[in-house]
Amino acid sequence: YRDGNTPLARPKDAATLIVVRGGTHPRILMGKRASSHRFMPNKFVFPGGRLDVVDQRLQVRGELHPAVLTRLQKATRKEVTDRKLRGLALASIRETFEETGLIIGREALERCATRHPIWLQYFRHGVEPPLESMDFIARAITPAYRTRRFDTRFFMIHDEFIYGDPEHVARASGELNEIHWLTFAEARDLDLPAVTRWAIDIVEQRLQLTRDAQLEQAAPFMRFSRGNPVSVDL
Repeated sequence: YRDGNTPLARPKDAATLIVVRGGTHPRILMGKRASSHRFMPNKFVFPGGRLDVVDQRLQVRGELHPAVLTRLQKATRKEVTDRKLRGLALASIRETFEETGLIIGREALERCATRHPIWLQYFRHGVEPPLESMDFIARAITPAYRTRRFDTRFFMIHDEFIYGDPEHVARASGELNEIHWLTFAEARDLDLPAVTRWAIDIVEQRLQLTRDAQLEQAAPFMRFSRGNPVSVDL
């Protein structure tokens, strides 16, 4: 309880996608949250947002890499199903498309049936989510004293799964403004939430590994106990 009367806000499931463009100086896609947002206004973040019921019900081809799914299952409440964990990965793709206009996908063999307006727009491009190539790199829960809390899973994907021109991103979506591809150094110079800065460090370390090793690598889980950060590897 925050003041002895108000119950703690329960964290809402959310997902973030870190899209990495390779090269000598890798770049990541980030945008600035609108000043009107109650949660992290004016901060630069990765695209992402809350899990939607449709993400869990969506019938698409492919599954998460077994090592990735195993990490997602660790330290997760028993009532959380594998379909929900898979849905979190799909949510990160949907939110990225919605907030930045960037299509993360591969050529689809068949069109997925859905009435959800954002997913419908996504599938009209003839793509499907590249679930097998999505990496789960971190999990973080907002501290208990915050009025808005999220249990966020951070996913990572490489640029070969950008469908279309990676430079064609939305200038502003209402959710994110000033959307740019940034080197790690450029990103660290911005006004970042501590958790985003933490995630950038994880991405930079992970890129030192081969692609196969990245998918097998442990993911840190950050939460808070009595106001102090506690991190364990999943």
